[in-house]
Amino acid sequence: MGILGLGVRVVPKKVFRAVYAMNYFMQAGFSMLCPAGLLIFGGWLLVNRAGVGRWALVVSIVLGVLFGFYCMIRFLMTTSVDPVDNNSAKGGTPGGRTHPNDKSAES
Repeated sequence: MGILGLGVRVVPKKVFRAVYAMNYFMQAGFSMLCPAGLLIFGGWLLVNRAGVGRWALVVSIVLGVLFGFYCMIRFLMTTSVDPVDNNSAKGGTPGGRTHPNDKSAES
């Protein structure tokens, strides 16, 4: 029996890992599509509402795709786990700092 007499259901590790991986890939896709979509929408607004030439839409598509890839790669690099550095598993950040402004671990 669990809390308040309710049964406790344990989620199998395979299901948890699958949901975690799906969440990770969805966040990576969202981090790529959001900047691209916003820039392309802005270019569309410039062409259709402000009367700017179609070159603005082409530039916004190119910039949107570039910024989208940049954001996705940045997300993947900042969330990847370094298998050699075990300090992050102890509650710290990679590099031994506990806070980004903590300069004590840099000596």
